[in-house]
Amino acid sequence: MDLAEYPDQMTHESGYSHAVDRALALASLAHADKTRKGTLIPYVMHPVHVAMILQRYGYGEPLVIAALLHDVIEDTRFGHWPLQAHLAHTFQGADLPMGVPAGTFRQAVLAFIAREFGHEVLDLVQAVTEPKNDGGPERTWRERREHQLAHLEHATTEVAALKAADLLHNIVSVVRDLSRDGPRVMDRFNAAPSESLWYYETAAGLAARRLDRGGFADELLEAVRALRNTLERLGVVPCKRG
Repeated sequence: MDLAEYPDQMTHESGYSHAVDRALALASLAHADKTRKGTLIPYVMHPVHVAMILQRYGYGEPLVIAALLHDVIEDTRFGHWPLQAHLAHTFQGADLPMGVPAGTFRQAVLAFIAREFGHEVLDLVQAVTEPKNDGGPERTWRERREHQLAHLEHATTEVAALKAADLLHNIVSVVRDLSRDGPRVMDRFNAAPSESLWYYETAAGLAARRLDRGGFADELLEAVRALRNTLERLGVVPCKRG
């Protein structure tokens, strides 16, 4: 049997999704040379975990695919010619050029995501993409975080869910590493521990208020409380009064 001739059977009987497979391939290539901060863990583990969190809470395939791709626009080295070649070879027939400037290839990847996975997925990814790697002026860490928070404050429930899953995996990972390796874990970040905590608490609060699944919001808020408690216990941030 040629499974390519039976897409419905693949999807409904085996559980296989061609779109998810393609999204994972794109994410794997885009993040191929990147690891999680301060570790040897391949970065692609993060978007996979984000996708698994959303699937666990019952969200559909568009949001799961957006989770796999949520850092692609933000982190891809669009001007890296070997990566351009790898993507063009992997997605033959997708009109991805090779040997072109970063801005040109970035636009080609955006158009490819819209064609391949739909404009809904592209809109979700762009909604959680930081304003960097876009050819614009470089922004500070604080400016980029405030930009994210401003968008999150009025986000749809789908965007809030995507951001919540991203935050949840990041926060749980930091708490785990702090418990194992101690305060030096916070040296990985570009902001002071108090600034990082401010962002996580503010973003988690905004996302939780917009979620339509109570258990998801509770898990996120519990994770950010665990982060504060761990940082306070280790003496990294002062204890919160009241």
